[in-house]
Amino acid sequence: MNARVLTRVRLRMDRGKPPGRNCKYMAGRIERMDHQVHNQENSHDGMDISAGFITEYDLYLFNEGSHHKIYEKLGAHPMTVNGRGGTHFAVWAPNAKGVSLVCDSNHWDGRAHPLKPIGISGVWAAFFPDIHPGEVYKYEIRTQSDDVILKADPYAFYSELRPGTASIVCGLDTYEWHDDEWIKNRDAGNTFGKPVSIYEVHLGSWARADGNRFLTYREFADRLVSYVKDMGYTHIELLPIAEHPLDDSWGYQVTGYYSVTSRYGRPEDFMYLVDQCHCSGIGVIVDWVPAHFPKDAHGLARFDGTALYEHLDPRLGTPRLGHLHIQLHPQRGQKLPYFHCGILVRQVPYRRHQGGCCGFHALPGLWKERGRMDPQRIWRKPEYWRR
Repeated sequence: MNARVLTRVRLRMDRGKPPGRNCKYMAGRIERMDHQVHNQENSHDGMDISAGFITEYDLYLFNEGSHHKIYEKLGAHPMTVNGRGGTHFAVWAPNAKGVSLVCDSNHWDGRAHPLKPIGISGVWAAFFPDIHPGEVYKYEIRTQSDDVILKADPYAFYSELRPGTASIVCGLDTYEWHDDEWIKNRDAGNTFGKPVSIYEVHLGSWARADGNRFLTYREFADRLVSYVKDMGYTHIELLPIAEHPLDDSWGYQVTGYYSVTSRYGRPEDFMYLVDQCHCSGIGVIVDWVPAHFPKDAHGLARFDGTALYEHLDPRLGTPRLGHLHIQLHPQRGQKLPYFHCGILVRQVPYRRHQGGCCGFHALPGLWKERGRMDPQRIWRKPEYWRR
């Protein structure tokens, strides 16, 4: 077999744990892994259905920045193809040399499930018939400098409970809703002509169970909904519930924009909470933070080895708080669907009422003074944002 062999050096924390999502690339013992780039005997090539599932029109809208349901194409989607159940995976990593799926089923071996590029779109995709809902996974991305990094799925609908950082295969079409009457009345009436009284709440701080345990979405459906209804409010506004690594951030440092946090349960549990709100005549508003994200290694930062989502210039992309600001460049329209669909996915599958946008004051602008840009002045907001 005439195959080119790539040798990688992987650094792991040696804690007696199996390899995979617990890997750390900055400390620990050195393990050499010989990867055969071609003719891999242990490679489970995905079925080539991506051309039918992700169409040329999808890619056109995605590149244009106007695909309002891109979350139905990218990410992990369980499906049945030719009588075989499995999951279709797709991720945007235009500067990667290679992308593979690593998960519990393949023992976190990047040789087993490689994704294939779809033309020159920057999207990598494959359908794997042996991967099912509940599978814990990440993407193994090989950068242009041949570094190997593990990233959570930006479009995942469900994630591991912290301190875990992996994504979990999950569909959003299994819950049976009971709020048809509320939806009908909402759509038929004049929302702006009705009185509104909003109860804003951070779920993790509102109440705890015995032992300081977080309540679940279903427990909130029993306790919070009845309280809000008795107090006469018309809406609940939830502080950000997208997945985030740090409890103390209250959800304002997001690593998974499409994943409701697993601190309080599964996606269908959150659907139950929304359903119970609607059945009690209460609308649901969810805060959404599209302006910045943290630097956690499993998140959006340097996603494919380059500044894909953040600003290339660290002076512009890193404010004093230390997180990264998104950079919505007109020549990178692919970022627009990711961030604006992050609120649409809450409206459609989760049937909630509206979304509140937070953090827009922090979006960077460029100051030009005497013919030159002064990056430091973009954070002196008061005078700038009064204009």
